[in-house]
Amino acid sequence: LPFQPAFIGLAEQIAIHGRFRPREIALVEGGRHLDWETYNARANRVANVLIASGVRPGDRVAMVLANGILAHELLLGVWRAGAIAVPLSPLLSDENIATILGDCAPALVLASQSHHARCMRVAQPRRTVGEQELEDILAGADDTPPGIACAAPDTAVIIYSSGTTGTPKGIAHSHESRLKFAAYFAAEFGFTPHSRTLSCVPIHSNGAWLSWAPAMWIGARTIVLPQFSAEEYLRIVEVHAPTHGFAVPTMAQALLAHPRIEQTGLGCFRTLITAGSTMPEATKQDLQRL
Repeated sequence: LPFQPAFIGLAEQIAIHGRFRPREIALVEGGRHLDWETYNARANRVANVLIASGVRPGDRVAMVLANGILAHELLLGVWRAGAIAVPLSPLLSDENIATILGDCAPALVLASQSHHARCMRVAQPRRTVGEQELEDILAGADDTPPGIACAAPDTAVIIYSSGTTGTPKGIAHSHESRLKFAAYFAAEFGFTPHSRTLSCVPIHSNGAWLSWAPAMWIGARTIVLPQFSAEEYLRIVEVHAPTHGFAVPTMAQALLAHPRIEQTGLGCFRTLITAGSTMPEATKQDLQRL
């Protein structure tokens, strides 16, 4: 081409869904259904709140969040502000969280309400904003797009290792790499705009992105399970009939051990993705049978 097209990353792709498919559902959590237009507007509010609080392009924003719609809204809002998301596992020890915060030096820490007090303690002197305070601020925030564009090589997210074999290490992913990740796996796993993906692992896990990132790119629905249990997973299968999902091997084994698994089955899935550790061959065969 005689010109360089503007970069369209995941943040911009979601804005496109919000413009052309405003009333279609993007995210589901329990009884809450969030359409693409509202999702897009909420992310703009988050971005404008972050900018007003002093976050600048290239700053890091740490997030200690449960799996849920809020985590997706905040991730997108951080990108819209031109900042870098640093999602952390709520299961990390205080020592590991403090180590990671010292390493990535975030301008701000965002926390689910259940982790707010803990984060305030370990993040000092950095400012920590809890879920309730953030919701109060967002209620009056402007949802106008902030107009900050991220370039393809800009860092989008830093994902830290679990720290089980030593000090957690941060791995930086650019906006271009996250876009290609989402687009490649959307094609590889057969996502369409009519797909429904079940997300039961928080966004701090790179494996979890295998299920919901392709959905965000192509415009499919993501059903979020805040905390995994075999009972709730099967209930979602019965109600929503997801076509795609991600589960670590221990989750798969818990599903197979549930007394209702044979009755419910897993036939609605086109693709059930696993990563994180080796899937036993017998477990894989049982999943494929169901």
